[in-house]
Amino acid sequence: MSIEEMLPECPKLVMVAKEGREYWALEELYDVLAGIDKYEVSKVASGVFAVYSGSTIERLLDLVRRYEYSFIRYLFFFDGCVSCAELEDKLRSYMERRCGDPLRVRFRLKLRSSCRGAIGRSKVEEIIRNSGCIVSRKGSYMLVIESMSLNTVGLVLGCVRSCNYGCQLVLPLSVCKE
Repeated sequence: MSIEEMLPECPKLVMVAKEGREYWALEELYDVLAGIDKYEVSKVASGVFAVYSGSTIERLLDLVRRYEYSFIRYLFFFDGCVSCAELEDKLRSYMERRCGDPLRVRFRLKLRSSCRGAIGRSKVEEIIRNSGCIVSRKGSYMLVIESMSLNTVGLVLGCVRSCNYGCQLVLPLSVCKE
């Protein structure tokens, strides 16, 4: 059985390393994870790692906020995962539930392998606009759509916080505190 088959479909936390800094970013991630008992880290792609844990988002967030990062570019806390085949429909309903207010939203779309053709940038922009949010390159909210396996895509719409030296932390709306 492969590691992907043993792990749950959706990670709690995803880390994206700065270009050429994968080793050091992973060291920073393991420093954070030393504060929890059980976790599994899986490499998704070059510089992208998924953290599977039974800990709550609030517990992981508490640990993440204790550190400053030099080699990590992004840290995402996913709301959930969907299959590539359902991505467009699920993204539409996901955004409609979360965009009651006209939030200024930027987005990150990273689809790999079999998910690559599931949805394009223009379709994501259209879904964001139709949900009542505003697409903006400088929005304080970010929609992250990131491949997690051959057929699974993670989603989060959340507030963007700085985690030092060019690092961005994306928290689900449910834990955002303005």
